[in-house]
Amino acid sequence: MSSTGAEVRVLQSGKGGTRMVRDDGVVTAFELPEPSWATDKGVTKCTSCGQGFSWSIRKHHCRRSGIVICDKCCCKLPLIRLGYMDPVRVSLWWKEHAQFENEFFRKNKSVLRKGAVFTVEQDGNEMGDVFVGTTDTDEFLMFTKNHENKGANGTQVLPGLPVRTIHLLEDKDKGFMTISTKSQGRIVFKTQDKELAKRWRKSIKHMVKLLHGTPKLSIPPGTTHKVHPPPLVQAKTGTPGDADPERVTSEDSVPSVELLSLDS
Repeated sequence: MSSTGAEVRVLQSGKGGTRMVRDDGVVTAFELPEPSWATDKGVTKCTSCGQGFSWSIRKHHCRRSGIVICDKCCCKLPLIRLGYMDPVRVSLWWKEHAQFENEFFRKNKSVLRKGAVFTVEQDGNEMGDVFVGTTDTDEFLMFTKNHENKGANGTQVLPGLPVRTIHLLEDKDKGFMTISTKSQGRIVFKTQDKELAKRWRKSIKHMVKLLHGTPKLSIPPGTTHKVHPPPLVQAKTGTPGDADPERVTSEDSVPSVELLSLDS
């Protein structure tokens, strides 16, 4: 729904590899900056399994979390949310969550960015057919009356909803999807197109999980003892007030996570 044209992406080299980033330096609402890497000086054991490092067991950094791990405790995956389009090293703790993030960027983000026309109702007030889609930085979900050019420069019928404030409700009595925000109350979406409804409900559901859900960390194979998931190292960018809910800086403040054994 951008009125300024398509975003431009450029390759940026760093210690973690080559990332695809916006040329204006903007990190969109769905993306994350690179986390800081934990220092490997003095680290003698793998953060995940406890295996001692040696000349044959080398140290590696997880590009998703920044922790120091051994080869057995990592896999290689793209990390599209961080701009890594080619496979990079990812801790097995973060494999499941990284795959979910990749699926969102491959299948759901484009649905929201492209937008679609729905019959919209806000707190019982019918608004008729409205074009709905995210802005070019994915910060807002916009509601306009301009259908011909996909909402760009159209007449807004609702203030843009910050995507981080949106919650999906299970109430589907009046439409295929109901969302809520503190500022705009309940907004009901209706359409006769069942496939469109299915794509949008799934995309909004995944968006909410991406922005608000707890990371689904997987217990690596061979981990038989009770351990806390390794902490995600604080990113260099951003301010304390903008801290990502997934980031923690010490093992004493490990977030609540859902653990899934990869052996099962």
